[in-house]
Amino acid sequence: MLTTIKYMIKVRNMRSPRTDSKVANQFIIDTNDGQYFQSYETIIAFYENKTGITYLDKNSWDYSRTTGK
Repeated sequence: MLTTIKYMIKVRNMRSPRTDSKVANQFIIDTNDGQYFQSYETIIAFYENKTGITYLDKNSWDYSRTTGK
């Protein structure tokens, strides 16, 4: 049986603003509701499209110097 997918999720590597190369272990997850930022296996932040608000995980956002950037 075929069905229509109504919720889209796409995962892509973050890119360095300096070199435009992919940043290892840093991902942007695009969804219908907004964008998640994932570092290694941890979700760090969520940007909500509807409100324009960015939510940070209070336990993970400053896990390392790189993640905090």
